[in-house]
Amino acid sequence: MTGFALGLALGLGLGCAKRAMLGDVEVRQVRFDGNRGFLNDRSDSNLRQVMTHPVPGFHPWPFRRRVALDRGRLLADRQRVQTALAHRGFFDADVDWRLETRREATEGRPTVVDVVGEVVLGSPYKVTEVQLLGLEGRRRALQRRVRRTATGVGAPFLLATHEANRVLVRRTLQNLGFPDPTVTGEVRVRTSSREVTLVYTVDSGARATLRDIRLDGLVDVPADAVRRRLRLSPGQRFDRSASSEPEAACTPWTCSRSCPSNPCRRRSPGK
Repeated sequence: MTGFALGLALGLGLGCAKRAMLGDVEVRQVRFDGNRGFLNDRSDSNLRQVMTHPVPGFHPWPFRRRVALDRGRLLADRQRVQTALAHRGFFDADVDWRLETRREATEGRPTVVDVVGEVVLGSPYKVTEVQLLGLEGRRRALQRRVRRTATGVGAPFLLATHEANRVLVRRTLQNLGFPDPTVTGEVRVRTSSREVTLVYTVDSGARATLRDIRLDGLVDVPADAVRRRLRLSPGQRFDRSASSEPEAACTPWTCSRSCPSNPCRRRSPGK
């Protein structure tokens, strides 16, 4: 037997051994039916991202990744997919796995199947109320300004919106003079009416004023030039947005040598 023929025989033998090690079932594809999603957050690709079961991918043979069916992981992934759908407002969603056979097992080759997640979505739950707790002792004007930050009433529930509201409430309080507020969020679900209430509990902490402003780390930039750009001064109420304004206002078209941002200092109009 020539060297080429021997190498080919060894390669085929190793390939058969690799296929045999996969077990009795090989997964060719993982997809979903009933998720009503193609380009939205319920698409097959988005739901596959929350799974722990390996996904073969769509590479052609012989570059295709061979994946053995793991029934234990699929059982756990059922709950993970249902949780992901609940985060998108479908609290009643149910998922069951179905195996579709592509090829029956032959000598040295396992059975090849597609794993199909059968999804029953139900109707999305809607946000009907947003509650803000912990500011009862503050001025009404401050309460109204913070309340306007939290949005979502009338829209389907999205966990991403809920988390964004929590961040925005905290940032608004920082802009109103509270340097380190704590904001916790809670989702209250009423299954009988498919309604959701978003609750944010606030511990604003003490309001702060600026005692001093220090500028550290300046290189080739006069401190007075940077201070002229600040809207803050000692004795003024703390404002997070004002403390970050000089950097945000610096653009390649408006900055000069006095701008504290190094990339801006390297560019100026006409250069």
